[in-house]
Amino acid sequence: MKLLYNLELERVKKVIDVDTNVVLLKSLNKMVGIIKDPYRLNELLVDKGNSESIVSIYSSICIFIGEVKELISEDIDIEDLSYKYMTMIRQIIRSRGQLRVPLFGGLSDLGYGINSIYKSTGYFKRFIDSFNKLIISLIEDELPKLIADIDDLKAESFDTMAGMAGVASYLLLYKDEDKIRKCIEDIFRYLIMLTEEKEVFGQKVLRYYLSPDNHYSQKERECYTNGSFNLGLSHGIAGPLSILSTGLNEEIEVEGQKKAIKNILNDLKTFSCINEKEFVYWPERVGFDDYVNRRVNMGANRASWCYGSPGIARAMYLGGKAVDDEDSIILSLKAIDGLAKMNINQWRLNSPTVCHGYAGLLVVMEAMYMDTGSINYIKCINKLKNILLNFYKEDSIFGFMNIDTKEVDNEAYKIIEEDKITLLQGSIGVILSLLAIVKPMETNWMKHLLI
Repeated sequence: MKLLYNLELERVKKVIDVDTNVVLLKSLNKMVGIIKDPYRLNELLVDKGNSESIVSIYSSICIFIGEVKELISEDIDIEDLSYKYMTMIRQIIRSRGQLRVPLFGGLSDLGYGINSIYKSTGYFKRFIDSFNKLIISLIEDELPKLIADIDDLKAESFDTMAGMAGVASYLLLYKDEDKIRKCIEDIFRYLIMLTEEKEVFGQKVLRYYLSPDNHYSQKERECYTNGSFNLGLSHGIAGPLSILSTGLNEEIEVEGQKKAIKNILNDLKTFSCINEKEFVYWPERVGFDDYVNRRVNMGANRASWCYGSPGIARAMYLGGKAVDDEDSIILSLKAIDGLAKMNINQWRLNSPTVCHGYAGLLVVMEAMYMDTGSINYIKCINKLKNILLNFYKEDSIFGFMNIDTKEVDNEAYKIIEEDKITLLQGSIGVILSLLAIVKPMETNWMKHLLI
């Protein structure tokens, strides 16, 4: 393994130290040692009963290869390794029949991985063209159904994880191609519809309202008996906000797009909560009664990418910049500044991973530092880096364990540790978030997270 680079920015150099390089080299060596033999990896995943989607696993590995290719020793043939994984991706597509298009666990997920390999090797353009035609055809078939069912909305229709906001994120990688651009515009028109008014129980609300029956879990259905509005980045309206804003910044605009962004920003401003320490939070969800009464009912909130303030604040920042909404920019920066000042207990995190752990907060801080250059974010990045380094386990399979809670009996939960590999819930996401501190990014992996 070659030595890691250091970023040229003087402020970032201050957070680089020997321990960072040592642990990163260990984790990189461990991961490269596993992925260099795809067939052995498959056996390992089966042996350990890995529950992650095979689509997300291969996508994450391909993103990882594209990001670390300059660091991998010359005795590993990157082109041959890329070809092996691309062959397995082809087999997945052929054997799984009608794969859907989601950004996590679907074709758009694979698309990010394939794009990473293409950028690394210059190969597989014909395959990408054929692959994108398949995605476009599936979207053209699915969008009319989603529009027809818009008043019986499900989060997986529009969100980052499984819905059209996430799909549009992938398509933006190819926005200069006419057919793909048209497809993006069609998705944007659908997402814009979610910010228009409809009537529910005699009250006017925005269309991203979810009825009780369309919540993911029985607990949510029981808790929100009149329905709710999800504000989060992974399953809520912050996903559409992020992608509509990113599209506008990349000069893709359709009628009503700016108004839609402003409508979402208005909701996020309304339902923000500032506590006694001047920290800004958002509730994961807003119940119907609270929504129509414009009432903030703030519960516990952890600083996670998926549901917490980091993902929402980042989306709000992008939206504020896109439509020149100074109030939104100020509030989002206040939220990020507050997160940067919090102590470890106030973050309420317990896992190193991206989805609901320290790596997710780290990548948001990294993105905000790239945009603002704030030295306060560098201090937070340094703190998060040290926390993450302490999660590394020599005796784990992939280097970092995903830590989660699992319900075992009604209200009883237990903490579980799992060896996972993917960008979202596994070691690859942790490694890439750390690697972004010490070398320039080579791929679009942060865009995969809509940040």
